[in-house]
Amino acid sequence: SISIRRAALPAGTVEYEMFLPSTRERAPLILVAHGFARSRRNMRGWGEHLSQQGFVVVIPNLPSFANHSHNGDAIVRLIDNICRDEKIGARIDAERIGVIGFSSGGLATFLAASRSDRIDVWVGLDPVDRREQAVAAAGKVKCAVVALLAEPADCNKNANWRTVKYANDSRVETMVIPNSVHTDCESPTDALAEIACGKPDPARTKLFLEAASNALRKHLFKSAENAPARPVANR
Repeated sequence: SISIRRAALPAGTVEYEMFLPSTRERAPLILVAHGFARSRRNMRGWGEHLSQQGFVVVIPNLPSFANHSHNGDAIVRLIDNICRDEKIGARIDAERIGVIGFSSGGLATFLAASRSDRIDVWVGLDPVDRREQAVAAAGKVKCAVVALLAEPADCNKNANWRTVKYANDSRVETMVIPNSVHTDCESPTDALAEIACGKPDPARTKLFLEAASNALRKHLFKSAENAPARPVANR
């Protein structure tokens, strides 16, 4: 099921969509962050897909247009807000939390991971660093790290995320999706993004979806035996 909710945060009121899995058991929480000049609508496919995989998924409209540190703080506070909510909290296992971010949303969620002990795993969808903020924060990120990268291009600043050096390489996984473009990470994307960053391919988008959900299941369900059986979405 899907619902639109609002949270009053110090950054202002943040509107978000929540996708619930069919199971009534407590499930891991995943927050998905959109990219620069985008909105939660461009990541709805992720909410649909991941909720089918057994996760509670939250997709907010980030409060700041270009202040990624501000957005990182808002993500931390939103997760805390949701975990404290008595009604929503009954559906969430607050001990199992992951964040996913596309492009500059990858940076915002990475900064959030550097500031919160709640976050167990960060997944970047062709993340883009700005002014080396991720480079500076990397030493404070203690959670598992999964970077899913597209080929170098203007829209990902020639894959500048590759310059980020993590604190614990043993908990880092990096994958380049062959021949992929920046817009392959959105679901759905739109014509404006296609003009700027290239036309996506459903098969490549599916690779991003599968790689991300497999990583989340690995780190948050701990084993295949504990993960609920869910179909892989064909998008």
